[in-house]
Amino acid sequence: MSDKQDLDKNGQVKWFCEIIINVVTSYESDANHKIYFDYDSVLKLLEQAQITAIDTVRCPRPENLPTDMPWCERLYGGDEVFDPYAFDGTMSIEDYEKMHELMQLDDEESEDMER
Repeated sequence: MSDKQDLDKNGQVKWFCEIIINVVTSYESDANHKIYFDYDSVLKLLEQAQITAIDTVRCPRPENLPTDMPWCERLYGGDEVFDPYAFDGTMSIEDYEKMHELMQLDDEESEDMER
């Protein structure tokens, strides 16, 4: 997907959020007319949208990153446990293999230092 398509979709997400905010605000501000909508359904959909956005957020490999450096597209949240032996699809197979090569080199260097 191109950057232009991503920006267009980003704009659509913001547009939908603005519409929802405007609807909720207008319902709150009209004291003369009680207007309601299906809050539970909207909250359920918004919660699902939040989960989907967080679970699928990715950061593509920077163009200026050296080719011998592995890259994972997943953003690190701080509370996750990263398992370098589980391939989760957030890095290319080539980067996954590079990561393991570097891990092996690191293990070998550590063993050499212990001797």
